Amino acid sequence: MSAVDPVKEVAVRLAEILGALAALPDGPSSARYQLLTERDELRARAAKFVVNRDASRLTTELESELDSLRRRRDQAVRSRTGFAMGMGGSNQGPVGGAWVKLGVQALSGGELGWVNTRISAIEDVLRERREAIPDRT
Repeated sequence: MSAVDPVKEVAVRLAEILGALAALPDGPSSARYQLLTERDELRARAAKFVVNRDASRLTTELESELDSLRRRRDQAVRSRTGFAMGMGGSNQGPVGGAWVKLGVQALSGGELGWVNTRISAIEDVLRERREAIPDRT
């Protein structure tokens, strides 16, 4: 009998939960709430695996990943805000600014939410090492 890989176990269960959430009809329900709660708990467990892995990585590796993730995030934000500006942008005053704000908000919690989370995790590891965090430029 082999030992269960805890990382694989979390990944498999997360996939099951995401499938179950997708199958639920739209709208609030106790089943959705329970699945979302379990999903959040599993994500927290998964984050601990990443932090433990990061602790054994070289500082230069972490800095390289951090730089790459920041570039990816910044490019996506520039792309999104450029699109918003093309849709009316600064010539539209507050309305154009609202488009830009919506684009940035969508990136921060939506498609790039995991990137921001990962950036924070790497910065935390580097802070714990009392290493200088590379500048965002």
